[in-house]
Amino acid sequence: MTRIALSLSSILLAGSAIASPPTHNQLGYAHKIIRSGATMTVEITLKPKRSFDSVSVQAGSGVASISPDCSFVSVTVGGSYVCRFDVTGKPTDAAMTVNIVAESTPAPHALVHTEVHHLTMPNSAFVHSAAAAAASKHTLISSWPSSN
Repeated sequence: MTRIALSLSSILLAGSAIASPPTHNQLGYAHKIIRSGATMTVEITLKPKRSFDSVSVQAGSGVASISPDCSFVSVTVGGSYVCRFDVTGKPTDAAMTVNIVAESTPAPHALVHTEVHHLTMPNSAFVHSAAAAAASKHTLISSWPSSN
């Protein structure tokens, strides 16, 4: 039996390196909010510094709908891509997140390169119900021994 000594820190370090978000912007991603309100209009601009097979805008948490669909295929270095879309939030969530996901496979059977950007916005359609507000208040009931 062969024993391999691994410390917990080396295992955690390896795991965190795999799950680290990108600190670069090879996609050349930028955004601006065109219109705020119950339905927000967002414009994204891409000026890629590397090629991607596909780029898509995906609904994240708190998003009821995105319209129209926004995606690109064969995104090339030096190109310029713009997409404008409307985002409507769920009335039960205070914020909504849109994910911009770019993927490329440099060679057959190679690892897929993925770059993800998250755009989180306040949701003006959020309705904080009276029932939820009442449930969040805590009533303190205490009982003290009585002396008779």
